Order: sequence, then C-alpha cells, then structure tokens
Amino acid sequence: MIDNEVEAGGAAASGSFGVFTLNYGPAVFSNNIIAAGAGLTGSFGAYSYSMGPGLETTFVGNEIAGGDATGNTYGLVQYHGAAHFFDNRLDGGMSTSTSTYGFVFLGEGTPVLDANVAAGGESPTSSYGGVLSFESANPFFLSNNVFDGADGTAASFGAAFMHESPGGVIANNTFLAGAGSASSFGVQFDAYSAAPNPTTWFINNIVDGGGGTAASIAFVEDSGADFSELRFYNNNFRADLGATTGCLLYDSDATDCLDAIGDVNDGDWYNCGTADGNMTVPHGLANPGAGDYHLTAASALIDAGVNPFILYDGPFSDFFWFDFEQDVRPRGEGWDIGADEFVPAP
Repeated sequence: MIDNEVEAGGAAASGSFGVFTLNYGPAVFSNNIIAAGAGLTGSFGAYSYSMGPGLETTFVGNEIAGGDATGNTYGLVQYHGAAHFFDNRLDGGMSTSTSTYGFVFLGEGTPVLDANVAAGGESPTSSYGGVLSFESANPFFLSNNVFDGADGTAASFGAAFMHESPGGVIANNTFLAGAGSASSFGVQFDAYSAAPNPTTWFINNIVDGGGGTAASIAFVEDSGADFSELRFYNNNFRADLGATTGCLLYDSDATDCLDAIGDVNDGDWYNCGTADGNMTVPHGLANPGAGDYHLTAASALIDAGVNPFILYDGPFSDFFWFDFEQDVRPRGEGWDIGADEFVPAP
C-alpha cells in the first residue's frame, strides 16, 4: 500500500478503521496518509495483522491518526510479525471514556523502530505514546523515536514495554509522559526471558516522568527474576520529585524509589548490570506540548551522550548515524541525548 490518502467515513456503530489488513505474506505500507473516523467502541488509524510470526511487515513514511471514540482509540496497531517501522507520524486520536494509544505492537515477532513520532491522544483515563507487548526469539531495536504520552487525566505513559525476548537496544529516544495526569511514567519496563544472559542496552535517551501529582516516575523497572541485565549509559531522567511518589527510577521488585541520580548510577538496583553517565537536567526541548521535540541551543543534552557504537555495533546500528529527522549524528563534539541531534541555525 503506497502513496494513498485514506479517511474513514462518518460515525460507525461499532469500531472505525482507516485501514484494516490481514497479511498472509510480506506487507509494505509507505507514504500513506490514513485517518480513522469516529467509532462507538473504538477507532483505529491502521490495524495490521500478520498471519504468522515470521512474516515481515514494514511501515515507512506514513501519517496515521486514530479518530474519536467512546472506547479506545489508536494510531497504529501491528499484531505479530517481524515488523519494521521507519519515519512514521502516529496520533492516538481522542477517547471520551477510555484510553488512547499512539502506537501498539502485540504478539509474536520482533519490532525494529527508527525515527518515528508516536503520540497518545486526549483521554479521560490513560494515554500512551507507545505500547510494545510481544514475545520474540530475536533482540528488538529502537532508536531515534519520540514517544509522547500526552495528557491522560488518570495516567500518562511515554512508553510501556512488556516482552519476553533476548533483550535489545533502546538508544537516542525521547520518552515523555504528560503534565496533566494524576500518575505519569516516562517508561514502564516489564521484561522476562528464558534466554541465557539477556541484555537490554539503554543509551542516550530522554526519559521524562511528566507532572503526575500522585506519581511522577521517569523509569519503572518491573522485570522479575528471569530478566538478568539492564545497562544504562548517558540517559537523562526527569521527574516531579514533589509528587506524592516522585522517582527517577522505581525498582518494583524491591519497592525502592530512587530520587537521586547518584543512586541510579551506583547500579545497586534490581537487574542493573551497569549504570554510568546518567544525569538529571532540564532537557531543553523547544515545545513538546505543541509537537516540537527539537533541542534548543541552550540544552545541556547537546554533546552529552556517549558514542553508542562503543557499546553496541550489531544489527541495525547504522541507524545511530542519524536522528529522527535524518540529520547526521554526531554534529558537534559528541552524540546529543534524545531523538534530536541539534542543528545550529545557519
């Protein structure tokens, strides 16, 4: 499906879909503009179902938006498959009673995401920039993405990971929880694996726990005993430490709230393999509430990242050379932190 513009019709009595596909072979969606209409039970910008976990589905350069619904609303849902997502712009739409999701990946298969922007929509309950819930025999890879949880009234999540895999790479992403929620979480990470020595590399990311009044937590670690190692390098963690529960990192296994960056870097928390160079400074994004995720010239995150090739030089690592708008990295003396590599004005 290439170079189409699709807009679902008026209000549906049940669910509304911009595009719904059952994929019996490899599928490609490229440079489409897709919008769902209003639905009673739910609204989906695009719902793609691969009929086997080994089938490959690719989304590249699409603009996809959920519509308005009483039930849940979604920008893009991918079920099963070895799915690759590059340079898409995803909007979760608006729900009047339940939750909104910018991007959802479910089932069996391996996700690879680079240079996407996924934003949850307006919700009276929970809003998610992205949810990845999957089983995979291969490592996953996420780089240069923006996951914006927006402002769910009850809860806002930049991204939630719930997976069983050999680990993966999460590098130079921007995870933002909303400012107007009761509880807000930059990243919730639940991972389990039977693979030997699974490792997830978490490198050069912005992780903002938002402005939740009851809870504002940048990173929730809830992986259990089967998941052996997280390696954190040069990430910027932010949270409202004045919230009832305000944490840079919350270790669910030990019910331990870490509110000092030194405690994060000490690495004395469950499943931490290595933690070094992590910081907590204002991220200096231009205007994320209006969808502007660029670093400003005064941002302390410019040149503050680590060269990710020193840590990981495996499959898909060539994506490290570019940011979420395909600007070349690094531009200055080092990699910038987050999805954007700062480009000075001419």
